[in-house]
Amino acid sequence: MSDTAKIQTLEYRRDEVFTVADESESCRLAERFVAGLQPGDVVALFGDLGTGKTALVRAMAPPLGYMGFVNSPTFSLLNIYPAAKLEIYHFDFYRINIAEEALDIGFDEYVQNAGICFIEWPEKIIDLLPEKRWEIHLEVPDYVNEPTGRSIRIRKFAP
Repeated sequence: MSDTAKIQTLEYRRDEVFTVADESESCRLAERFVAGLQPGDVVALFGDLGTGKTALVRAMAPPLGYMGFVNSPTFSLLNIYPAAKLEIYHFDFYRINIAEEALDIGFDEYVQNAGICFIEWPEKIIDLLPEKRWEIHLEVPDYVNEPTGRSIRIRKFAP
């Protein structure tokens, strides 16, 4: 099955890699992915600067019922978006130095409630992530050898 067909039907197993051509295709994948999320799910977004982590959260917010502005909480560490049936917790841990800083803002409480958590830079708090979670790994290709697109790996962890 082609990547485009996989994105249209979002057929993936516990570990699937998609190759997308551009941001709009990344957003379509995000919209399909979020349709399968349940209250209390945690989504960890891995990727270098500029790979599209915030763009994916921006694409996933409307299907969850939030129509407002979505931006990266780089300086505030957390943005809360009141969606139709639940709250969206958008974390960005780029600026923290130790994982305990996440606990200082109540991270452990947010991941245990009925909202949806999106976490940028989760590698900074890897030991605090719940065992049951989704991981999305974004990778931009080497522009010399592969001038367009990006790789999006979706993994599900369930104890």
